[in-house]
Amino acid sequence: MDRIHWMVVGAIVTLVTGGIIWAVSAGNGSEALTPLPGPPQQRTPDPEVVALVRDRTAQATLRNALVAAKTHYVDAGSYADATPDTLVQIEPSLTYGDADAASSGPEDVSVYSGAKTKWAATALSESGACFYIKISEPDITYGSGSGSCTGADANELATEPAFPKPNG
Repeated sequence: MDRIHWMVVGAIVTLVTGGIIWAVSAGNGSEALTPLPGPPQQRTPDPEVVALVRDRTAQATLRNALVAAKTHYVDAGSYADATPDTLVQIEPSLTYGDADAASSGPEDVSVYSGAKTKWAATALSESGACFYIKISEPDITYGSGSGSCTGADANELATEPAFPKPNG
């Protein structure tokens, strides 16, 4: 008898809850679902937010390239031959260029390799900023600038513990 009692109580609670939900949705709250008359308003994106998104895209590209270089390091024991030809086999969604070839966009990575424990790369943001990342085992350093955006630049200019924060 105890089990039947709880089944009846559960059914009553379900019916009461459903009735309350139905009453609320059929009342004044339903007007909120009516679209406003006229065309939707166009919002102008904040230029600082747009630049930040563009910068984050280039930074994410460099992090993906770094993972590819680290993968190669684990397999080969050296960054010396973590070259564009090698990296594209590990991470084919990016394009890679040699250390003296400037990055041309956020998914184009200029790579410095040639040292057993050192590797560096750059990616050019659509905002115009160049971002750098460098591995000098066991450290990873970052940077940004407006130079020629080559892997050789990254080897020299990536000196910070993190990518620079916006507006600073």
